[in-house]
Amino acid sequence: MSDLQLTLLAVGTLFIAAVFFYNWWRERRVQQQLRAAEREQAERADEERERLVPTRVIELEPVRAQKQAAAARTLQPLREFHPVADYVLTLEAEAPISGALLMDGWRPEAHRFAGHAAIIGVAADGTREHLASDQHYLSVQAGFQLLSRQGLASEPELLDFRTTIETLAKRTQMHCESPDMRAALDEARALDGVCADCDFQVALHVIPAADRTLPVNEVEALLLESGLTSTGVGYVLDADIEGLGVAVTAIDGRLERGVSFVMDVPKTPAAYRTWLRLEHTAAQIAARFPARVVDDEMADLNEAALRAISRQVEQAEQRLVGIDIPPGSALALRLFG
Repeated sequence: MSDLQLTLLAVGTLFIAAVFFYNWWRERRVQQQLRAAEREQAERADEERERLVPTRVIELEPVRAQKQAAAARTLQPLREFHPVADYVLTLEAEAPISGALLMDGWRPEAHRFAGHAAIIGVAADGTREHLASDQHYLSVQAGFQLLSRQGLASEPELLDFRTTIETLAKRTQMHCESPDMRAALDEARALDGVCADCDFQVALHVIPAADRTLPVNEVEALLLESGLTSTGVGYVLDADIEGLGVAVTAIDGRLERGVSFVMDVPKTPAAYRTWLRLEHTAAQIAARFPARVVDDEMADLNEAALRAISRQVEQAEQRLVGIDIPPGSALALRLFG
């Protein structure tokens, strides 16, 4: 090769190397600029979060846990066990047992009993409360509901519950007092018969006379005057009833076609007095407008028929009160819910 060719080859090689070096240097510089921009953006975001978020919202975990436990105890109604309707085991400890330990043993099993079971902690002063991880207990009550509208609990279900609680007692080194299961089921069966006799609804309806309609505004005003509150889809009695056992609705959704009064006896507080109140309201509507008071079969209800219904409600209330399950009470709503 001539000197000229060698010179040109060397120059070309150097040029290509220079191009590669320039591209590498430029790409590195761009990457450095991008990383610097990302860091700057992240720092600005952190500064913005610190500016917007109050510095005192963070609490120590133990404090937060105590607040959550206290809130849960406040919101959940405390279950009162019935001596016959519930099967209750009592666990006793020689030294206070941590609520967290008890909850760890119970929580994995609780779902199997579908709301029919509950465990209540008893403090040293005798106060009953929901188990709480931040408390200690000398005594615990574990109850299983034997009665419901679906009937009596089975012996295998009860045995499963008792075994679960006895296992929990062994784990926590507590003494467990377990009542006789068959005797408990026999007593609950007898109680179930009484509850079944008292488990019914009563209803009456006010309908306009033939070829007539009820004046909607006037009927609604009368319902409100009688102590009913509109819910948008019907009416409920005022606060002491809370709509748990009484439903007052327009027939076919249209008040001009009539009004239905329905009462679930075991779920209604002061059931007899409440039924008389509903009867009186129905009678007022029928007397003021051309209307009839009828039963579910659209047969007229005269005074004798209404007295018979009232007497049936009164007797059911007396029987439920006699077995310590007053209509509308928390226990009645649990058993008949």
